[in-house]
Amino acid sequence: MNREPIRTGYTLLIGVAILGLWRLFYATEQIPELATDPYEIGYHLAAETPTALALITAGAGSFDTVRGSGASIRLLSEWYCTPSLTAQETTLSAGSPR
Repeated sequence: MNREPIRTGYTLLIGVAILGLWRLFYATEQIPELATDPYEIGYHLAAETPTALALITAGAGSFDTVRGSGASIRLLSEWYCTPSLTAQETTLSAGSPR
């Protein structure tokens, strides 16, 4: 059974839910820590916001894979996992003999 569509949907759902929940809390003024502990809630939001954005980004990238193109996943994996120069190429470009 291919579970990739389930993982993709769940990842997108959780990312959107995190942002939506905090937006709802803020709009209805249900965050008492803004008045009592502003730094604590600020750090909490500073951690949860990038987490939610990363989940949404990962879900969107996985969505390309589910549809069959996988272009964004391939691009990211090539960007992050491929070193720009290997050690041998660096040595050769510095003018060292082979």
